[in-house]
Amino acid sequence: DVPSDSRPRSPLLWPALVAAAAAAVHLAVAVRGDRFVATAGEARLAAATFAARGTELGDIALPAPDRFAVRQFAVMETLLPTGNMPVVDAARCAALAFGFLSVVLLWPVLRALGAGPVPAALATGLIGVLPPVVTLHAGITSAAPATTWLVAAAALAAVARRRGASAAVAAGLAALTAPLAAAALLA
Repeated sequence: DVPSDSRPRSPLLWPALVAAAAAAVHLAVAVRGDRFVATAGEARLAAATFAARGTELGDIALPAPDRFAVRQFAVMETLLPTGNMPVVDAARCAALAFGFLSVVLLWPVLRALGAGPVPAALATGLIGVLPPVVTLHAGITSAAPATTWLVAAAALAAVARRRGASAAVAAGLAALTAPLAAAALLA
């Protein structure tokens, strides 16, 4: 007989709880997207994303990192149910999805760095649910997909340390694309 309080917990319990909390907060912000007023840069990026999805709007002048991000925003919007949303709100939902993915991908990075399950959950949870941070996730900038790719590269590198060759190849490819993401962050 194993006492009920000494049963081992699932290794997915903490990340699942954090992901659920972060998803709820990000979804709540996405639903209340009308509280945000888009800056000129956000509106331009959102319009370029709308054009990338097949609408003829003419030429929208953007720097190279933003043109790279537009394609990623367009893909994310295509994957989300943003069909009947205003252009800026759809882009904001995509930015929030990138922010949520960054939160989820942060878990394996923290665990690989030696953080225990509870500290990793606390750190990841704070990044995923604190209102000022989630507001940053809602920003329509080229930094949104870039941050996700950088955290994905770190997560793949963390997994590669434990798994071997195939994960190392994936981590290498992610590391090669990280400069593109960094260029977007620094622009």
